[in-house]
Order: sequence, then C-alpha cells, then structure tokens
Amino acid sequence: MKPVSSRFHSAKYQLSETSKKLDPPNKTLVKGGGEKSAHNFHFIKAPPSKASPNYEFIPGMGYYKLHTTTKSWLDARNICAEEGAHLAIINSEKELRALQGIFQLHPKIRDGWENNVAYIGFHDLFTEGQYVTIFGDPLASTGYSTFASGQPTDKNGSTGEDCGCMDRLTGLHDVGCNQLMPFFCEQEIF
Repeated sequence: MKPVSSRFHSAKYQLSETSKKLDPPNKTLVKGGGEKSAHNFHFIKAPPSKASPNYEFIPGMGYYKLHTTTKSWLDARNICAEEGAHLAIINSEKELRALQGIFQLHPKIRDGWENNVAYIGFHDLFTEGQYVTIFGDPLASTGYSTFASGQPTDKNGSTGEDCGCMDRLTGLHDVGCNQLMPFFCEQEIF
C-alpha cells in the first residue's frame, strides 16, 4: 500500500485536475430574514470506479499503463492526467520490479538508448539535484529513490537532465525533459 502522503497528494492532484473541469457554478440568491446569501453549486465528475482501458492491475500497488508512443516528459504528464492518472511514482523495490516486468513485455519500442528507459513522476526542475515527485514531495520520501550506477548524471557536471525515468533493468535515471520516450501512468487504489 502507498504511503499516506503519496495517496493524499494523488487525491489532491486528482481533485485539482477535476476542479479545472467543473461546470460553472450556479449562483442563487436566497432571501431569508432580510438577508441575502449566495450559494455556489458545483457538479463534480468523479474519477472512474475502475481503471481506464489498458491499465494493468498490480495487487497492493495500483493500476499501471506503459505508453509506447514516445512523448516528452511534460506531454507524458498531461496524457496521464487526461486519463485520470499521473506519471508513476515508485514507492518500493517491489513496485520497480513490477513496472520492469511490464516494460519487458515490450522489448522493442524504439531504436537507441531511449528503448531502455521510461518516464516516471519525478524531476529536479526547480532546484538542481533536489528531486521531487510530481506532487512536490521529496523523492527520498517515496520509499524508493535508488538511482542506477552513474546516475543522476546532472550531479556529474552535465546539465539539462531534469526529468525522471526508470531503466528496464536497473534503477532511476535523470534525462532531458524533451527526450521522446515511453512512459508509465499510474492510477491509485483508494
């Protein structure tokens, strides 16, 4: 089960995304006892009761989908949000291995090194070297923050590698946010 803060931020993010889609409020003036008060009524469309199509259920973790159409990190984040999901956040070695298992079902997505990595939900866009999840939590608080050998590369003097991804076989990497890569979306279990 995901840590409480991860579930809270996921719910907060989904509420934020849902509130952007709210119908305009209906304002009604009510007269009572010489006072007027305004009431706002919002109709919220709740997330689906089950995962979106093509999501794979991993018991105790959530629903996951590997998108094999390559996108930039920001486009990937937006696509996940459109599906009522978010870029996957890895909370344990077990979850990493489960996603790597899904990844292995697609051995050839594209040519080049990008075939071996997929975007997930962390970055250091705000402060170099301070990795946070898409919900703003420190990566170290997720339960899994192990980078692959030689990673993150920005700490070694290269620049512009601010978005997070995972490797098919090892751990986490940082890469340029405009790389076109596959990506994992996650829908939480509530």
